[in-house]
Formats: sequence, C-alpha cells, structure tokens
Amino acid sequence: MFDYAHIKQEYEFRINGHSLTSLNVFHKKPYALVGFDDGIVRKISLTDYKALGEVQCHSHSINNIAVSSNDKYILTSSLHQATLHD
Repeated sequence: MFDYAHIKQEYEFRINGHSLTSLNVFHKKPYALVGFDDGIVRKISLTDYKALGEVQCHSHSINNIAVSSNDKYILTSSLHQATLHD
C-alpha cells in the first residue's frame, strides 16, 4: 500500500487536463476509483490500468471516495455534498 498524501505532495497527476484529487481501491476486486477536480470518478483496472468507465458524481472536485467492505457501495464527497452509489 502506498501513502497517497505523500504522492500528492510530490507529484501532480493530470488526465485530460484534470487533476486527480482522490483515490481508493476495491477490497475484493482489482479496481481503483479515481476522483478528479471536475467531479468525475473513473474506475481503473489494476491489472491492465485501463479506464473501465466514468461517472459524473458531483459538479465540484471530488474530495473523498470510500468503498464498502463488500465492494457493493461507494461514497463520494465534494465540497457541498456526499453521495452514496450502489
């Protein structure tokens, strides 16, 4: 496991001009969820590092992403709201 706070201080990750603002991984599946400053969350495969899909979750930057222990629910938050996804 790596220290995301340390990485964020050392590097700036950008995809299509948008900064990575949040990251979390599934517990039982080889996927990561990556949040961006445009409110989009992308699902990334940890086996081949390809984007598997994306969802516009918020109109502001994603501040945090949490995955339930059974990988069934995802909680995202931005400056003004939190949203539970299934």
